[in-house]
Amino acid sequence: MGTFDQRIQEECVRGRELVTISWTEQDLDEEKVFKLSGLLLTNDTALVICDGNVEFHIVEQKADGEFLPIRCCDPIFHIGEEDAKYLQVLDDLSKLSVVEFAKKYPHPEYYDQGTWAGDDDNS
Repeated sequence: MGTFDQRIQEECVRGRELVTISWTEQDLDEEKVFKLSGLLLTNDTALVICDGNVEFHIVEQKADGEFLPIRCCDPIFHIGEEDAKYLQVLDDLSKLSVVEFAKKYPHPEYYDQGTWAGDDDNS
């Protein structure tokens, strides 16, 4: 049984390649396959939207063309869990500077504390 990333149907965002990052977990007697879309930055790094947050992942390409997450870093930006926003967020990641992106999307810690002043800009 698999849990697949159905949020994003596009293959690229502003000339950057979207890739599939997949892994398998054993849950009792059932094997689960997870697949997420990621924005490939280099041969071994990708930005991934997971649980409403943007994360850096160190990845390794598998023989089937998908990527295996080797290391997942802590969330760096909170973007919310509205599927419709994901393509816009990936587009923003590829065209905005880090400073511009940080002004638009908060760090998860600030968002969780309700202290984010940029909420009006994040609609």
